[in-house]
Amino acid sequence: MGILKNIMTSKIEKFLRKLNSRRRKILGGTLLRMTRGNFEGLHVKKLEGFANRYRVRKGDIRIKYSLDKNNKAAEIEIEWRGDTTY
Repeated sequence: MGILKNIMTSKIEKFLRKLNSRRRKILGGTLLRMTRGNFEGLHVKKLEGFANRYRVRKGDIRIKYSLDKNNKAAEIEIEWRGDTTY
């Protein structure tokens, strides 16, 4: 995940470490696509109440992000979907 070093915060790294290798690989690929601006085939939804905030759903994991001026993912947060999320 060398290319992802630019967006890796300690929280994201910790979250990824706790996943099994299969989920880590899938999520890493998704993050890479998002940072390159490729959202095709992803379940993207604009978050209400925010001008530039979106989320991608990957199973029971949610990736929240903003778009930079080049329409690439920035300010990324990852969390588990809770029972009260929706």
